[in-house]
Amino acid sequence: MTLYQVVDWDHNYENAKSRTIEHKAWCAVPNKQDGLGLARLLQEKNGPAMYGAFVATVLMLSRQGMPREGYLTDTGRADGMILTPDDIALVIRMPVKLVAEMLEATSRVNIGWLRVYNTEDSAVAPQGQREDTAVSPKKDWKEGTGQDRKDGVCPEPQAAAAQSPTQRIGFDGSVIHGILESDTEEWRKAYPAVDIPTEICRAKQWLIANPKKKKKNVYRFLVNWLNREQERGGSTRANRTRAPVPSMAETVKAVRGEHALV
Repeated sequence: MTLYQVVDWDHNYENAKSRTIEHKAWCAVPNKQDGLGLARLLQEKNGPAMYGAFVATVLMLSRQGMPREGYLTDTGRADGMILTPDDIALVIRMPVKLVAEMLEATSRVNIGWLRVYNTEDSAVAPQGQREDTAVSPKKDWKEGTGQDRKDGVCPEPQAAAAQSPTQRIGFDGSVIHGILESDTEEWRKAYPAVDIPTEICRAKQWLIANPKKKKKNVYRFLVNWLNREQERGGSTRANRTRAPVPSMAETVKAVRGEHALV
C-alpha cells in the first residue's frame, strides 16, 4: 500500500500562529503561481482539476490535530491509518479517479509536491494502521526512509540515517541523493537566513550544468554553498527584495494585452 506525504508541510502550510492551534479552521497556503511544478501540472490534460484536488487535500490535512506532518493518514502523521484515494475523495467530495490522477501526478519528480513511501516491504504496522498493510515505525519515516521526490533530492532508504552525511549524500548526474529531513533541519538552524530547499535545488542545477567539476564530497560542497549564501545575507522570504506585486486589475489587463507588466 502507498503512503503519501505533502513535501515540506511545516514550511509551506504552517506559520507561527497555526503551530499553536490544535485544530485549525483555516490554512496558510502559498500564493506563488510561477513555479515549475504548478506549470507542469496545469499542462496536464486534467491539470486544473488536479490542482483543485491537491489544494482540497491540503485543506483536509490542515484540519488535523498537532503536530501536523502532512502525511495522508487519518491523523496527518506517519503512524496513522493510511487514507486511500477512495477515502480522500469521500472527504473532499471529488471523484475518485481525479484524486488518483492527482496523487500520481503530484508525486512525480518533476512536480514533487508529494513524497511517496511503499509500505508493502515493512514488517511492523504502526498503531492505527489497517490490518492488511504494514509500515515501518514512525521514527523511520521521520528519518526519510521513503523516496523524497522533491526537486531531485532523494534520501536513501532504511539504513541511511546510520551513515554519516559525507558517506550518504551524493550526486549521480541528475539527482542529489541521501539528504534526510534531519539534515535539512540542522541546516535550517545553522543557516537561518537561507531558504534551504531553494538553495539545494540551485546547487543541484549547478552540478548538472558543470559535469566536469565533479565533487567527490557533495556534503561539503552543499555546506560551503549554504555558508556562502548565509554570508551574502540569505535567500529566505524575509531577505528577498521583490518587485511590487501587480494588482488583479493590472494582471487582467496584461493577460488581455492592454498593457505589459513591468
